[in-house]
Amino acid sequence: MNDTLYQVLFFMFFIISLTTIITFIILVIRIIISRSRGRSLPQKHLFYSIILLMLSLILGYNQYFNLEYLPSGVLNATITSPNEKYVIKTYHFDGIYGDNAKAVLINLSNGDEKTIYFNHSDYDPKVE
Repeated sequence: MNDTLYQVLFFMFFIISLTTIITFIILVIRIIISRSRGRSLPQKHLFYSIILLMLSLILGYNQYFNLEYLPSGVLNATITSPNEKYVIKTYHFDGIYGDNAKAVLINLSNGDEKTIYFNHSDYDPKVE
């Protein structure tokens, strides 16, 4: 993923989370007003609140727990395994949270890539 898309998705997560919080506050106020006037629960507002909450949770999960969601970064080093079946490439990138590093394991037989390491405030991880 490129850096621009990473930043756009981060800000989208921030805006949707903020909108979700505001929507739930408004929902609670509307529920209190509806109860005091003897009306039913605002169904449409509840539906939109749940949809916003789900979007916020999905984006939050990807932002903080999904290693494949990280930007590509700048290549630091390439290390080949002793049996020459795998390659580990280490990258650094300047993200929203400061300097970060990641390591990607590449299977040379089929070309599959998997991020196996990520660390905040790290520039060049040592790989043996």
